Amino acid sequence: MKNNIICKKNVCFFFYTIITTFLIAMGHSFCDINRFATSAAMVIVAVALYFCIVFSVAKKNWLDIRAVFHAVWVFTVGLAALRLTDYQEEWQAKTWYCFALAYLMFQVGSHLGISLGKTFYEKTEIITKNFKLGKIKFELKENRYFIICVITTLIGLACFSINVAIRGYIPCFSPDPAAYVAFYTKFHVFAVAATGVSGLCYYSIVTQKLSKFKKVILLICILYSTFIFPILVVSRGTFIVSALSLTVTVFYLHKKKFWILVTCLALIFGIYFGVSTLRNYTDDQLALLFEPSDIHISRPSTNNSQNYDDTQWNGGLSFDANLSSDISFTLPPKVTFIYSYLTVSHDNFNETVQNSTEYTYGLRQIIPFNSVLRSDWIDKQLSDAEYYLVRPHLNTVNLIGYFYYDFHTFGVVIFMLLWSFIIGVLQKFAELDKRPFYLLTLGNAMVPVALSFFAPWFSVFSQWLLWGVVLIFAVASSIKINSRKNN
Repeated sequence: MKNNIICKKNVCFFFYTIITTFLIAMGHSFCDINRFATSAAMVIVAVALYFCIVFSVAKKNWLDIRAVFHAVWVFTVGLAALRLTDYQEEWQAKTWYCFALAYLMFQVGSHLGISLGKTFYEKTEIITKNFKLGKIKFELKENRYFIICVITTLIGLACFSINVAIRGYIPCFSPDPAAYVAFYTKFHVFAVAATGVSGLCYYSIVTQKLSKFKKVILLICILYSTFIFPILVVSRGTFIVSALSLTVTVFYLHKKKFWILVTCLALIFGIYFGVSTLRNYTDDQLALLFEPSDIHISRPSTNNSQNYDDTQWNGGLSFDANLSSDISFTLPPKVTFIYSYLTVSHDNFNETVQNSTEYTYGLRQIIPFNSVLRSDWIDKQLSDAEYYLVRPHLNTVNLIGYFYYDFHTFGVVIFMLLWSFIIGVLQKFAELDKRPFYLLTLGNAMVPVALSFFAPWFSVFSQWLLWGVVLIFAVASSIKINSRKNN
């Protein structure tokens, strides 16, 4: 019976992976015929096969990385194919092939990671239980969670306060749309790092026997870290990363219930768009920045040389044969902003494919670590390297953008396969053992999956910073120094 279930899952996996890969790879040809129909087909496939993956492959896990990446990647690529702004142009065939390869490699890598994750988990448990450094041993102490949460939140609040004192304003209350950019200082890094504590706070509330007072304190920590701080600094990225990580913890602790996920996502989207309005852009500014196009869709004319009896096909209703045969529209500026936010990284990738002739040989993958290495040579190589955008101010790069800069198509294949495998293993860890640090690690790993259209996450310092914070939490809650002397 078990082998039959595994066989059915693998058949379903093969089915949806091949269909979707083919659809994306042929996107260039399909768009030549009708880009609106192609976009509609991709959006339908994104939604329909998401449910197929959840029910047929992922054991009703609504946050399964295979399902989430499928929905987000195919949906945003499909939206971009509409070309509803003036800066968009028809993509190169190679761009479509790279998107298809990225999808294929992610699905294969994540499926392998999830399948082999149990073996890795068992080996990891053996290593960690016996690991020690001299007198230093590691033994999990859950009673430390509360103090870790409080101290981390206070550090974040202190750094934010120092930042306000240095800059002299809070971005949320500034009329300048670019106030959030000028607000950054080195203290901002630590304030952002502290937002990673929200998942641990929630884990402690749900699983530990704490007094009502302590639970209220932890709720305040969550409220500040995930909601108040990102809103005050008008940082949509900080909010959505923190909220998504928290969502993973909430979702897994509540037995992966669908209504829990829907509630969290509704809250995230509502606050996200609310924070966007705090940047004080007018409709004219948004239209200038995102350039909505005048879209004209032709439809068959109703006026032809044949004489039809209208009552034979329209139920007796009269029909105006002189109705216009075209549909014309322009997206409102605020809708154009949302559309561009979801799609411009894919257009920037097409610019890269179209123009890039050099390799950076993996240098873009070590960008986060150069914050520590401080190598002037690396900085110079990257500053002189190619970088292509559809517009200078639209600088979003998707998940595979830096992979392509480093090794072109080969980079897309290798890095997507590698990272998806690792994230697949992390998901299996969280499913097998719901200790907070597995959940927090998966929560951070879910960011590149769910926001694959937003940034080259594995080359972003904040992504590694948050993983580092989880490691610090794990060490702080388990380190033990044996001071006893041997006789």
